[in-house]
Amino acid sequence: MSGIQGTVTGTRIKDNLVVTLPADLSGETIEQVRQVTLHQVHGNRPLAVILECSAVSYMDKHEFGELRAISSVVAVLGARTCFAGLRAGIVKHLVLSDADLSGVQAFLGLNEALDYLSRLTRN
Repeated sequence: MSGIQGTVTGTRIKDNLVVTLPADLSGETIEQVRQVTLHQVHGNRPLAVILECSAVSYMDKHEFGELRAISSVVAVLGARTCFAGLRAGIVKHLVLSDADLSGVQAFLGLNEALDYLSRLTRN
């Protein structure tokens, strides 16, 4: 789905769904993330959803909370969620704004997330 804020895409890689987020999460973008993610989780039954955030230039506490809410629904549907590519400045901002980071599984990049998930499925 696309709009002024960018494109939200969902791509299946092995047993995982990679949801690529655009640079700007404001406006209707979070709703697009929710729709793309939940539609594909329901239809494809992935083992994990990776929210790929490397293009995201700014994320506030509210936007992060919305992504956490999507993650909670994904968990109820039977898949785990992890974040990949969060920029250090965004993480710093979230920590300083007291965002709830408990239980968040994050990786430096998509490859690290995929490697970790691959090791999980082998064990």
